[in-house]
Amino acid sequence: MPVAIMFLWADTILITCGQDPKISKMARDYVVWCLPGVFAIAQFDCIKRFLQSMLMSEISTYCQVSTTVIHFFWCWLFVTKFKMAVGGVALALNITYISCYFA
Repeated sequence: MPVAIMFLWADTILITCGQDPKISKMARDYVVWCLPGVFAIAQFDCIKRFLQSMLMSEISTYCQVSTTVIHFFWCWLFVTKFKMAVGGVALALNITYISCYFA
């Protein structure tokens, strides 16, 4: 929850630190769009560490490799085809993170 609150105020924080307001707003939009994927990647990281402790790390490696390959397609689809710019990159990342968790 504290991270989500910080993400929502990211533009104000960045402007206070002296960053360009236009870039700060774009960065805030990106991190806010990425919020749904944060939960999924945190859960996947827990599963990955559990599998590593059981000496079965290749399972999580296969999941990450396969979803990373598909991530290029999502980026192309949302950024190039649908012209969603920063929102498309964040959406592609969310889909990759969620796919990694459910794979």
